[in-house]
Amino acid sequence: MTANTKGNSPPPSQEERHLKRYVWLLIATWTAVTLLSLSWNLYERHENTQEIALTEARTQFSRDLAFRSWVGSSGGIYAPVNDRTIPSRHLQEIPERDVVTPSGKQLTLINPEYMIRLVNSSFPELHGAPTRVTSLNPRRLLNAPDSWELQALKRFDQGKTEVYEFVTFNNIPHLRLMRPLFAESPCLHCHPDQPYKEGDLMGGMSIVLPMAKLLNISRSQTIVMVMGHSILWSLGMIGLFRGREQLLESIKKRIQAEKIIMEQATHDDLTGLPNRRLLLELLNHTHTQCIRHKYMGGLLFLDLDNFKPVNDTFGHDVGDTLLQEIARRLEDTLRKEDVAARLGGDEFVVLLSEINGTHAQVEEQTLTVAKKICLALAEPFVIQGHTLSISASIGATLFPQDGSEPEQLLKQADIAMYSAKKRGSDRVCFFKSDGPHNGSSLPL
Repeated sequence: MTANTKGNSPPPSQEERHLKRYVWLLIATWTAVTLLSLSWNLYERHENTQEIALTEARTQFSRDLAFRSWVGSSGGIYAPVNDRTIPSRHLQEIPERDVVTPSGKQLTLINPEYMIRLVNSSFPELHGAPTRVTSLNPRRLLNAPDSWELQALKRFDQGKTEVYEFVTFNNIPHLRLMRPLFAESPCLHCHPDQPYKEGDLMGGMSIVLPMAKLLNISRSQTIVMVMGHSILWSLGMIGLFRGREQLLESIKKRIQAEKIIMEQATHDDLTGLPNRRLLLELLNHTHTQCIRHKYMGGLLFLDLDNFKPVNDTFGHDVGDTLLQEIARRLEDTLRKEDVAARLGGDEFVVLLSEINGTHAQVEEQTLTVAKKICLALAEPFVIQGHTLSISASIGATLFPQDGSEPEQLLKQADIAMYSAKKRGSDRVCFFKSDGPHNGSSLPL
């Protein structure tokens, strides 16, 4: 594993996932609230439309009842006989049903029921909803109740004061409303052959109110209501998504800032390699894995030979660039599971993991990696027009046999490196409990 292994875009953080779930919850809640509000308003609109229809029907009933009462209290009214107004055969027992004026004009008596019927038939567009008087014992067969009116009359007998229903006639919605009619003193004159007395239930008067106009108005208001709620829902969604994007951007910036801070805390600023702090964490983890999976690891401590003269001769800019190029060559030489780190100055450390075999075989494999590093560094560096050659003294230690604590292993590799440097540049030495061992002498 190299220090700057590249991968795909990082997956969303837990905080980002929580925010997205929370936003989706808010979206669902806002949608539910908007639909609930729309449903409630549509229900209220429906109820209000029906209440308006009921109010209109009741008002018309009261108006017609007032006309009936006035005509009845006056004993009826007289009207000229013509094609529409003909003498009622149901009033023929009244002696003064028909009279003649001094000028010779013939008049006939009109009782309340006859008056309402004449108004309904003569001026339907002005009268409004047609009204009809019926009873359980009608004098005219045409006034016999239909099934709905019959049920309403029976309910009046039980004390009900109003019956209504919303029905459809010829694909047009209507309101049917019916209220009881009680016998009054003037009414008895027109019904001498029926056993009514004052206060008795005589029948009922029904009204059939077309609701097409009311429903058209209601539909227009419903469209406005739906559009209003749609706009309100859309504005809420826009606010939620914009808020989510702003929060996500804020979280990403904070995570990026934390990542930079962590990167600065665990990586070398110049080369981007892990620093001492991160190296010790990785070394501790690798040591634990070696024990668990029964394989070995190696630690190489590199100190560049004659690096100081480069800085003194060409300047620190050239020296820094050289260190960056050395870091790149180290990464290119290692396996993906290995790690190159910089401790500072001209000191580098290479952590080798997952090495299988006997102690001697692991030592040989570690030495092979060290030789590859030396060969990689032996290639001249061309920096800012200067051709530079560099070598390294390398100290090596193996684990878990040679130690367990990261600091201890690092110190052992450091001791081996100084032993290699004392024997001359471009060498590799292994740490042994009885002292560093010269593992190889380069150039090869």
